[in-house]
Amino acid sequence: MKRFHLLVLLFGICSLLKAQEGQLLSHSRESNKLLQLNAGLGTSFDLMHRGAGNAFASIAAKKSPFPILDFRLEHFFSRKWGWFANIKIGIPSKYRTDYYSELARVLEKDYYIRNHIFEKQTLPVTPCLAVGVVHRIENSHWAFYPRLGIGVNSPGFQDVCIGLKKKGGNQLYDTRHDIKYGLGQDNRDVFILSTGFSLNYKLSTYCYLFLSVDYIQPIGSHLIMESITTDLYTNEVVDRRIYKTSTLGRDLNVCVGVGIPIRLGRKDRKGQITSRKERMRKIMEQKRKSFGLFPTTVK
Repeated sequence: MKRFHLLVLLFGICSLLKAQEGQLLSHSRESNKLLQLNAGLGTSFDLMHRGAGNAFASIAAKKSPFPILDFRLEHFFSRKWGWFANIKIGIPSKYRTDYYSELARVLEKDYYIRNHIFEKQTLPVTPCLAVGVVHRIENSHWAFYPRLGIGVNSPGFQDVCIGLKKKGGNQLYDTRHDIKYGLGQDNRDVFILSTGFSLNYKLSTYCYLFLSVDYIQPIGSHLIMESITTDLYTNEVVDRRIYKTSTLGRDLNVCVGVGIPIRLGRKDRKGQITSRKERMRKIMEQKRKSFGLFPTTVK
């Protein structure tokens, strides 16, 4: 149900941006048919708050930076404003702290570990999707694009069951750590606010380099994890703890990559098919006159 609500939200945002685009272009002599496609590779820094003894932090641990793939589509419907759609794919599975070293090792002081079962491993990738508005400041070679958007992040965690035997006694316990209201799930969608910017450097008419920085802030309710310890002889709950966090999914992403401008349409005003070189020459000339994309330096 939550994913359905997200799709409705994203569809509404895209519809609003499209309507705004049409309104602004109605006052322009020629529509902007240039899309900018960016693809890059970077690093994500997990900024989740990890208090002492917080088991939630152990289950969601990603202590070291991990690589991400970044894909972004941008389109400017006026001289200064446009929209963007961005997807980041994180690959944290090999860079997370092992849960045993974070929690089970502490329990070994008083218990023998009978088993250590990861009910579900974290997914190999953690996608993050955002859409929003972007502003541009440009000259002949450089472009600076600050942006603001909303979306959803899917940070990874794991549900764990640990069997315990009391040292010096015969007590047997079963300890379970589950995400409340999401038992058995590896990922939980978190609504986010995305802020950031990209810095572009034009190499040629068909290509530019970019540096992108994004800060991801979760919004909405806290995520809750419940830890329950049960006596296996009596099935009585001997310990119950609740851990909360509002920072799971808070990330800082830094990426570098290559972007290319893509012109929509293959025919000129007379209906004649033109070469790619000619189409790009015309669109860049139009952008310089009407929209300011990499304008020519006038001496």
